[in-house]
Order: sequence, then C-alpha cells, then structure tokens
Amino acid sequence: MMSVCPDTDDVVIVSGTTTPVIRLIDRYVVDEQERTWTGRHTDGNSYMFEANAGVTGLNYQRLKEIFYPNEGYDVIEKELGRLDHFQCVASLGSLLADEKAPLTKGASSSTRRCRIS
Repeated sequence: MMSVCPDTDDVVIVSGTTTPVIRLIDRYVVDEQERTWTGRHTDGNSYMFEANAGVTGLNYQRLKEIFYPNEGYDVIEKELGRLDHFQCVASLGSLLADEKAPLTKGASSSTRRCRIS
C-alpha cells in the first residue's frame, strides 16, 4: 500500500492471490456488522479500513488453466484490453464441485489506485 503513496480517503486495491480493498482513513472505525476490519497504517497517523474481495487471483489462475493453458497472463490481458464493452460478469469460487482441495498457488500481482470523492 505504501508504494502508491495514498492520501486520506484514497482506496487501494491490491490484486494478488486475494484482493484486499483498503480505504485510508484518519479515524478508527468499527463495522458493527463485522464485514470489514480496521488496523493502524504504517505512517502512525492513519488507519486502514479494509474488506477483501476473496480469492480473485486464484480464480484468475483457474480460468487461465482452463481457457489459456499454453499462454501467459499477458495474452489474456492483451485480449481483455481490446474489449470496449462487457456483457457478462462471473463470480467463481476457488473449488469445483468434484474437487477435494482448493487451489493453493496464486496468480501474478498488480496494484491499482482510485480516488474516492
């Protein structure tokens, strides 16, 4: 998170094995429904208000193994980059119905930054 130098109220999304979604805030907040958690940021003055989108990197790896078994992730990214609209959104778990164990290794990581108004 430090590598993108976030300001207060910025949201940082880290795409790796799982995907933490973190908002940098200036006060300690507790989610009464326990959907998020809050921890001290490394700067000592801020807090990280965090949720996690789940095993997105593991799902990405699984889709690559099924649809692109002989190509690198760069091929997938290049093809997705050419799309100008999307008609389908899929939400996939990390286990198939007949599997006995989860996928245990993740895909490559990247970091994206966005601004909350």
